[in-house]
Amino acid sequence: MIVRAIIQARMGSSRLRGKTLSPINGVPLLKRVVDAVRNLAICDEIYIATSALEEDDPIEVYASNNLNCTVVRGDRDDVFSRFLSGCGNLNDRDVIVRVTADNLFYQATVCRELLALHKENQNDYTGIEGLSHLATEFIRVGAFRKVDLQDLTPYDKEHVTPYFIQNPSLFKTCLVTPSTFGLQQHLDRKLTVDSVEDRTRIEQLLQVFTATKTPLNQAALYSYLERKNS
Repeated sequence: MIVRAIIQARMGSSRLRGKTLSPINGVPLLKRVVDAVRNLAICDEIYIATSALEEDDPIEVYASNNLNCTVVRGDRDDVFSRFLSGCGNLNDRDVIVRVTADNLFYQATVCRELLALHKENQNDYTGIEGLSHLATEFIRVGAFRKVDLQDLTPYDKEHVTPYFIQNPSLFKTCLVTPSTFGLQQHLDRKLTVDSVEDRTRIEQLLQVFTATKTPLNQAALYSYLERKNS
Protein backbone atom coordinates (compact mmCIF):
# COMPACT_ATOMS: atom_id res chain seq x y z
CA MET A 1 0.00 0.00 0.00
CA ILE A 2 1.37 3.39 -1.02
CA VAL A 3 0.55 6.46 1.06
CA ARG A 4 0.90 9.58 -1.06
CA ALA A 5 0.49 13.11 0.27
CA ILE A 6 -0.96 15.60 -2.18
CA ILE A 7 -0.46 19.22 -1.21
CA GLN A 8 -2.85 21.61 -2.94
CA ALA A 9 -1.13 24.93 -3.59
CA ARG A 10 -1.67 28.08 -5.62
CA MET A 11 -0.11 31.51 -5.85
CA GLY A 12 -3.41 33.30 -6.46
CA SER A 13 -4.85 33.44 -2.95
CA SER A 14 -7.32 36.32 -2.79
CA ARG A 15 -6.30 37.33 0.74
CA LEU A 16 -2.54 36.86 0.48
CA ARG A 17 -1.25 36.82 -3.08
CA GLY A 18 1.73 34.56 -3.61
CA LYS A 19 1.44 33.08 -0.13
CA THR A 20 2.53 29.57 -1.17
CA LEU A 21 6.10 30.76 -1.73
CA SER A 22 5.87 33.66 0.71
CA PRO A 23 8.83 33.60 3.15
CA ILE A 24 8.02 32.74 6.74
CA ASN A 25 11.04 33.97 8.68
CA GLY A 26 13.05 33.52 5.50
CA VAL A 27 11.78 30.05 4.58
CA PRO A 28 9.11 29.66 1.87
CA LEU A 29 5.79 28.55 3.30
CA LEU A 30 5.62 25.60 0.90
CA LYS A 31 8.95 24.26 2.16
CA ARG A 32 7.73 24.49 5.75
CA VAL A 33 4.59 22.55 4.83
CA VAL A 34 6.56 19.87 2.95
CA ASP A 35 8.94 19.55 5.91
CA ALA A 36 5.97 19.18 8.26
CA VAL A 37 4.53 16.39 6.08
CA ARG A 38 7.88 14.60 5.94
CA ASN A 39 8.17 14.83 9.71
CA LEU A 40 4.91 12.89 10.05
CA ALA A 41 6.83 9.86 8.76
CA ILE A 42 3.69 8.31 7.27
CA CYS A 43 3.95 9.26 3.59
CA ASP A 44 5.86 7.33 0.96
CA GLU A 45 5.62 10.15 -1.57
CA ILE A 46 4.74 13.85 -1.71
CA TYR A 47 3.05 15.45 -4.69
CA ILE A 48 2.21 19.12 -5.22
CA ALA A 49 -1.07 19.82 -7.03
CA THR A 50 -1.26 23.31 -8.51
CA SER A 51 -3.05 24.98 -11.40
CA ALA A 52 -1.97 25.17 -15.02
CA LEU A 53 -1.99 28.97 -14.86
CA GLU A 54 1.23 30.79 -15.67
CA GLU A 55 1.16 32.48 -12.27
CA ASP A 56 1.68 29.05 -10.70
CA ASP A 57 4.77 28.21 -12.77
CA PRO A 58 7.05 29.26 -9.86
CA ILE A 59 5.48 26.57 -7.69
CA GLU A 60 6.43 23.85 -10.17
CA VAL A 61 9.96 25.21 -10.58
CA TYR A 62 10.55 25.54 -6.83
CA ALA A 63 9.00 22.19 -5.89
CA SER A 64 10.86 20.30 -8.61
CA ASN A 65 14.25 21.93 -7.99
CA ASN A 66 14.23 22.38 -4.22
CA LEU A 67 11.74 20.01 -2.61
CA ASN A 68 12.15 16.80 -4.60
CA CYS A 69 8.39 16.63 -5.09
CA THR A 70 6.40 15.56 -8.12
CA VAL A 71 4.11 18.29 -9.46
CA VAL A 72 0.72 17.79 -11.11
CA ARG A 73 -1.18 20.67 -12.67
CA GLY A 74 -4.75 21.22 -13.75
CA ASP A 75 -7.81 23.41 -13.55
CA ARG A 76 -7.59 26.41 -11.23
CA ASP A 77 -10.95 25.85 -9.54
CA ASP A 78 -11.39 22.10 -9.95
CA VAL A 79 -9.00 20.94 -7.23
CA PHE A 80 -10.76 17.56 -7.15
CA SER A 81 -9.58 16.88 -10.71
CA ARG A 82 -6.02 17.74 -9.70
CA PHE A 83 -6.18 15.16 -6.93
CA LEU A 84 -7.62 12.61 -9.34
CA SER A 85 -4.64 13.24 -11.64
CA GLY A 86 -2.32 12.94 -8.68
CA CYS A 87 -3.45 9.40 -7.92
CA GLY A 88 -3.59 8.22 -11.54
CA ASN A 89 -0.75 5.69 -11.21
CA LEU A 90 -1.86 4.24 -7.87
CA ASN A 91 -3.94 1.18 -7.00
CA ASP A 92 -7.43 1.48 -5.55
CA ARG A 93 -6.22 0.34 -2.11
CA ASP A 94 -3.57 3.05 -1.88
CA VAL A 95 -4.14 6.13 0.28
CA ILE A 96 -4.11 9.83 -0.52
CA VAL A 97 -3.28 12.23 2.30
CA ARG A 98 -4.90 15.61 1.63
CA VAL A 99 -2.70 18.52 2.69
CA THR A 100 -3.22 22.24 2.18
CA ALA A 101 -0.27 24.55 1.61
CA ASP A 102 -1.21 26.97 4.38
CA ASN A 103 -0.93 24.57 7.32
CA LEU A 104 2.57 24.02 8.70
CA PHE A 105 1.90 22.50 12.12
CA TYR A 106 0.50 19.06 11.31
CA GLN A 107 0.82 16.83 14.37
CA ALA A 108 2.48 13.44 13.92
CA THR A 109 0.63 11.61 16.71
CA VAL A 110 -2.79 12.69 15.49
CA CYS A 111 -2.06 11.95 11.83
CA ARG A 112 -0.52 8.57 12.53
CA GLU A 113 -3.51 7.47 14.60
CA LEU A 114 -5.92 8.65 11.93
CA LEU A 115 -4.03 6.71 9.28
CA ALA A 116 -4.00 3.59 11.47
CA LEU A 117 -7.76 3.93 11.92
CA HIS A 118 -8.21 4.45 8.20
CA LYS A 119 -6.26 1.30 7.34
CA GLU A 120 -7.67 -0.89 10.10
CA ASN A 121 -11.29 -0.17 9.17
CA GLN A 122 -10.63 -0.01 5.42
CA ASN A 123 -12.31 3.38 5.24
CA ASP A 124 -12.88 5.39 2.10
CA TYR A 125 -12.44 8.62 4.05
CA THR A 126 -11.06 9.41 7.50
CA GLY A 127 -10.70 12.84 9.04
CA ILE A 128 -11.53 15.16 11.91
CA GLU A 129 -15.13 16.28 12.26
CA GLY A 130 -15.21 19.94 11.19
CA LEU A 131 -11.57 19.61 10.06
CA SER A 132 -8.46 20.78 11.90
CA HIS A 133 -5.38 22.68 10.78
CA LEU A 134 -3.31 20.19 12.79
CA ALA A 135 -4.61 17.03 11.11
CA THR A 136 -4.58 15.73 7.55
CA GLU A 137 -7.39 13.86 5.79
CA PHE A 138 -7.10 10.35 4.35
CA ILE A 139 -8.89 9.09 1.23
CA ARG A 140 -8.73 5.67 -0.42
CA VAL A 141 -7.75 6.02 -4.08
CA GLY A 142 -10.63 3.78 -5.12
CA ALA A 143 -13.05 6.25 -3.55
CA PHE A 144 -11.83 8.99 -5.88
CA ARG A 145 -12.43 6.74 -8.86
CA LYS A 146 -15.91 5.83 -7.66
CA VAL A 147 -17.13 9.44 -7.84
CA ASP A 148 -19.43 10.42 -10.70
CA LEU A 149 -17.79 13.71 -11.62
CA GLN A 150 -21.07 15.07 -12.95
CA ASP A 151 -22.46 14.94 -9.40
CA LEU A 152 -19.83 17.32 -8.04
CA THR A 153 -20.81 20.90 -7.26
CA PRO A 154 -18.32 23.77 -7.67
CA TYR A 155 -17.90 23.65 -3.88
CA ASP A 156 -17.07 19.93 -4.00
CA LYS A 157 -14.53 20.54 -6.75
CA GLU A 158 -12.84 23.32 -4.82
CA HIS A 159 -12.71 21.61 -1.41
CA VAL A 160 -12.15 18.00 -2.59
CA THR A 161 -13.47 15.99 0.36
CA PRO A 162 -17.01 17.27 1.19
CA TYR A 163 -18.54 14.89 -1.36
CA PHE A 164 -17.20 11.87 0.55
CA ILE A 165 -18.36 13.23 3.89
CA GLN A 166 -21.84 14.13 2.67
CA ASN A 167 -22.50 10.76 1.02
CA PRO A 168 -22.05 8.11 3.74
CA SER A 169 -24.34 5.76 1.80
CA LEU A 170 -21.79 5.67 -1.01
CA PHE A 171 -18.57 5.72 1.00
CA LYS A 172 -17.32 4.25 4.25
CA THR A 173 -16.46 7.39 6.16
CA CYS A 174 -15.08 8.03 9.62
CA LEU A 175 -15.27 11.45 11.26
CA VAL A 176 -13.36 11.57 14.52
CA THR A 177 -14.48 14.14 17.09
CA PRO A 178 -11.80 16.76 17.81
CA SER A 179 -11.93 16.01 21.54
CA THR A 180 -10.59 12.50 20.82
CA PHE A 181 -7.19 14.08 20.26
CA GLY A 182 -7.68 17.13 22.46
CA LEU A 183 -7.95 19.38 19.42
CA GLN A 184 -9.28 22.88 19.97
CA GLN A 185 -10.57 24.20 16.68
CA HIS A 186 -10.87 27.80 17.88
CA LEU A 187 -7.11 27.72 18.46
CA ASP A 188 -6.35 25.67 15.35
CA ARG A 189 -7.65 28.56 13.25
CA LYS A 190 -4.75 30.67 14.51
CA LEU A 191 -2.22 28.13 13.22
CA THR A 192 -2.77 28.60 9.49
CA VAL A 193 -1.57 31.24 7.03
CA ASP A 194 -4.41 32.89 5.14
CA SER A 195 -3.68 36.61 5.54
CA VAL A 196 -0.91 39.09 6.28
CA GLU A 197 -2.01 39.08 9.93
CA ASP A 198 -1.75 35.26 10.04
CA ARG A 199 1.75 35.37 8.56
CA THR A 200 2.89 37.91 11.16
CA ARG A 201 1.40 35.85 13.99
CA ILE A 202 3.07 32.65 12.77
CA GLU A 203 6.43 34.38 12.31
CA GLN A 204 6.28 35.70 15.88
CA LEU A 205 5.35 32.24 17.17
CA LEU A 206 8.24 30.59 15.35
CA GLN A 207 10.70 33.19 16.63
CA VAL A 208 9.67 32.45 20.22
CA PHE A 209 9.75 28.68 19.77
CA THR A 210 13.14 28.82 18.04
CA ALA A 211 14.64 31.07 20.71
CA THR A 212 13.40 28.84 23.52
CA LYS A 213 14.05 25.58 21.62
CA THR A 214 10.45 24.56 22.24
CA PRO A 215 9.12 21.67 20.12
CA LEU A 216 6.19 22.52 17.87
CA ASN A 217 3.82 20.07 19.49
CA GLN A 218 0.12 20.49 20.11
CA ALA A 219 0.35 21.23 23.83
CA ALA A 220 3.06 23.87 23.41
CA LEU A 221 1.26 25.54 20.50
CA TYR A 222 -2.00 25.77 22.40
CA SER A 223 -0.26 27.01 25.54
CA TYR A 224 1.44 29.78 23.56
CA LEU A 225 -1.80 30.88 21.90
CA GLU A 226 -3.71 30.88 25.18
CA ARG A 227 -1.03 33.06 26.79
CA LYS A 228 -1.15 35.47 23.86
CA ASN A 229 -4.93 35.72 24.13
CA SER A 230 -5.04 36.16 27.91
